[in-house]
Amino acid sequence: MGILFIHSVIHRRNAAITVAGFALSAVISLSTFTDYYLNGLWEYQWGYMARAGIMMQLFYIYSLLTMVYGIIMFARRNRVEADESERVKLRLLVFSIILFFQLKLGSIPAMHGIDFYPLGNFAFIPLVLMAWGMYRHDIISMNWSSMDRHDAAVIGIFILTEFPPSDNEQEYGALQYGERVLA
Repeated sequence: MGILFIHSVIHRRNAAITVAGFALSAVISLSTFTDYYLNGLWEYQWGYMARAGIMMQLFYIYSLLTMVYGIIMFARRNRVEADESERVKLRLLVFSIILFFQLKLGSIPAMHGIDFYPLGNFAFIPLVLMAWGMYRHDIISMNWSSMDRHDAAVIGIFILTEFPPSDNEQEYGALQYGERVLA
């Protein structure tokens, strides 16, 4: 989804990269319910954190490569863009993407046994900034009133799977392994 978002914002189509990204995402998603993705819990004084498996490592690398690809593509688009308002939009998106990925990668130490509060829990901040920028600068035009119910349902499903309502990694890990987290 990140690669597709990047391509839609910079108005560029690269089917090979998009298909490769979706294929890798599909392979990684097949492992999410196995011990290859998450294989236990770490217990800390601030709560529980899922223990990363080998497929989670692959996901980290994929996320990092997507971030680098996005920065390069936005920078290229920014260099050739003549309209100053478009350049502001691109800079806002690059800032949000970098901040989002840095925060999400801030969960890596806790998932590997280092007692450090996962900064990924604050990843909603750049997402709110990005959503505000997309709305304020009309980056992706969507006419919600003209969509039929099927299209709206598909988009809603994608939004919920990408950003679930309870995106607390600690709760997810504890519930997945059948343990209760006591408040």
